[in-house]
Amino acid sequence: MAAAALRGYGFTDATVTPPGNDGGFDVVGTGIVAQVKYRSRATGRPELQQLVGANTRFAAAAFFSRKGYSRQAVDFADSVGIALFQIELPRTVAPTNKSAFRLVRSQRN
Repeated sequence: MAAAALRGYGFTDATVTPPGNDGGFDVVGTGIVAQVKYRSRATGRPELQQLVGANTRFAAAAFFSRKGYSRQAVDFADSVGIALFQIELPRTVAPTNKSAFRLVRSQRN
């Protein structure tokens, strides 16, 4: 779902990475990397910090979460430019922070 959303936003080669050999990333494409979490709690700032630390070669980073984000996570993501998306089953992905809205707008223009 995240790879398809990123392709729709203009990252045409976004693909799901194979399990176990992804460097901590779930989706990669030219210029973007993404992490995806389907769990029963909101994503916190530490998980976003891990994404930033692991991302040494992609211009943009995105995070997709089924249960949303803590306030601290949203503030951190906006300060470093991580695009946050909410997964709304069965097939909807929605931008949830300033960085995500900017990413969607910039890729569609």
